[in-house]
Amino acid sequence: MKISYINGKKRSVSKALVLSGGGAKGAYQLGVVKELLERGESFDIIIGSSIGAFNAILLAEFYLKRSDWLEAVNCLIDVWMEVNNFILFNWQGFISNFFTLLNIPSIFSNYEIKRVLNKYIPDIRKFSDYKL
Repeated sequence: MKISYINGKKRSVSKALVLSGGGAKGAYQLGVVKELLERGESFDIIIGSSIGAFNAILLAEFYLKRSDWLEAVNCLIDVWMEVNNFILFNWQGFISNFFTLLNIPSIFSNYEIKRVLNKYIPDIRKFSDYKL
């Protein structure tokens, strides 16, 4: 067990759910998380990178609203089922910066990610709202 300080308060952290990046791995992660929860596993902190951060923040939001991890995972599975065109090529950025390719912010558009996050995460939400 490790003692950590979160928002200036002492807190013990023994298990962390770490969700990696990697696009399509995001949907796969939910099956793994659901299985861990069904086996009785729990975690004290959730962290993620890229698509893992997308999953982590939505899991935290759904848990905040329902206080049940399995329900939160099932809600996130439903979100993934409604996502379409998740990975779109950023044509606008590519064409407008054709001769200066280093200025393209990303080769993929983040439109769908923004749409989903805006749908489920309230504008007034702060990171401190997600304390477990």
